[in-house]
Amino acid sequence: MPKTSIEAIQRAAWHYGWESANPQNGLVPDHIEAGKSGVPASIAVVGMALSALAVGVENGWVSRHDAAHRAAATLRFFARDAAHHGGFFFHFLDMEKGARVWNCEVSSIDSTILFLGALFCGAYFDHDTPRERGIRALSEEIFARANWNWFRNGDEAVSIAFTPERGFSKHGWRGYNEGLLLAVLGLGSPTNALSLSSYAAWTSTYRFKRLYGRDFLFCGPLFTHLFPQLWLDLRGVADAPLQKRGLDFFANTTRAVEIQVEWAKKRGHPQKWGVSACDAPQGGKLGGYRARGVPFGRFDEVFSPPVCLASLPFAPDLALDGWNYWQKNHPEIVGRWGVRGAIHAPSGWTSGWFGLDQGLLVLMLENWRSGLLWELSKRITPLQIGLFEATGKGQ
Repeated sequence: MPKTSIEAIQRAAWHYGWESANPQNGLVPDHIEAGKSGVPASIAVVGMALSALAVGVENGWVSRHDAAHRAAATLRFFARDAAHHGGFFFHFLDMEKGARVWNCEVSSIDSTILFLGALFCGAYFDHDTPRERGIRALSEEIFARANWNWFRNGDEAVSIAFTPERGFSKHGWRGYNEGLLLAVLGLGSPTNALSLSSYAAWTSTYRFKRLYGRDFLFCGPLFTHLFPQLWLDLRGVADAPLQKRGLDFFANTTRAVEIQVEWAKKRGHPQKWGVSACDAPQGGKLGGYRARGVPFGRFDEVFSPPVCLASLPFAPDLALDGWNYWQKNHPEIVGRWGVRGAIHAPSGWTSGWFGLDQGLLVLMLENWRSGLLWELSKRITPLQIGLFEATGKGQ
């Protein structure tokens, strides 16, 4: 089977967010799996799809007119119709009506990714037309409404979740992971900004480790290192704990990739890597969806090939080696919507298509190719304020 080009994979992943969405409200399904219906929307996937509208226009996959229409419909839904608490939204919504499903939580990190999608639409759609002016106004309205200090619930750290039935989760965002997006964006709010004490709470449980001869800020699942840099250009950017160790966020992610490869070498196959949060066959010892990481703990031979390809900006040779292995030996992972989210290598089982994986591919491959999202981020004042507050350095 011939290899699929990286550009073709990126385009297929982009179409996940465009074609599977409800055009009336912009909601995008959490995942697509053969024979499975009634899958709800994920607000984080919606945020990625909003961010990806600029990618589609710039690559000629959609007209600016149609992309602006989709952005306006989506933002109008979240500004006017979607239920919210303190300006934050339920994680999973019914695709048609947009109502809460599964008694799910109001999610601080998933709302953050939605806010980023709104802000990036506001930055990209900058023409002086009624529709694009409306996009900018809705973007600002949705973000300004978020009460970050309400979500702290009296603590320094922002809580992970809230439900009307049980209140706030006892767990807050501390330590290094994808929550860096929340920690930075909350500092830049024009209405309810987090204080620097919240960022200090975030860094207070950083874990630095030395693995395979490399010192780095540890978090096991690879996606946690990649997600913040879908929207933030963190080359040369470091907070105080990283500065003390002569690292920046971008270099730290490069080391995280290298550690995955070194771990794979120890197992006898340096190209067979890509361990992250992903699905797995239900039952038995595999146990379905889990935030897998290396090198600690039991590994169940479940890999996430999308994170290999998404590592291209950080370690291009290693990323291509890993990706070429998966595509050559398991071509079934590539298809209509991009790259399947997971594979259990011994059995050949593959997962369905996950919106977060396709969003990861669209946005990171665009940053690798053109730097589009990184350039747009420089126009977004809340992000620049937050980065400066956290690190003393903007972009």
